[in-house]
Amino acid sequence: LDRWNERMKAQGGYPLAPDQQRAAAYALENPRLVSSIIGPAGTGKTTTMKAVAEAWQARYGAGSVLGLATSHKAVEELRNSIGCDSKTIAMLMALNDPERIKAEIQQEGRLQQQLRNASNPLERLFIRTRIATRHITDSSTIRPNQLIIVDEAGMVDSRNLQWITRLAEMRGAKVLLTG
Repeated sequence: LDRWNERMKAQGGYPLAPDQQRAAAYALENPRLVSSIIGPAGTGKTTTMKAVAEAWQARYGAGSVLGLATSHKAVEELRNSIGCDSKTIAMLMALNDPERIKAEIQQEGRLQQQLRNASNPLERLFIRTRIATRHITDSSTIRPNQLIIVDEAGMVDSRNLQWITRLAEMRGAKVLLTG
């Protein structure tokens, strides 16, 4: 966050105000599954979220932040304002059936167990390849250490918020509700 402020000052942009910096630090450091940042319009939530997204991606890599919104227009605004991959909640739900994900997690566990038990180097290579292939081909779902930013969370149906939270918990991700 300090680097964000330094860069913004150097570029003539807006550094985070002390309250924004506290909110961003809270979002990044809170160990709980779900965090929230709430404020009235014009209080700098978008600037704070952009700083949070950049800091999270610096720690966990490109693509580790996913923005969610209720409409296509809101998705575009979110993508343009905080610079991360964004989807509608409906699209995420269509791509991620919880029962399929649970089965995939169990399969991943079986492959990891096979890898630990394999004594033949060729067999270990084959299992590692299967694990890697699963990770490469599954870009539509939530990944471990991913930050899911739900924009305008107050507009999201509570069942959908529960579903997003369950998905994040199953995948080892974190949810940040904003609005």
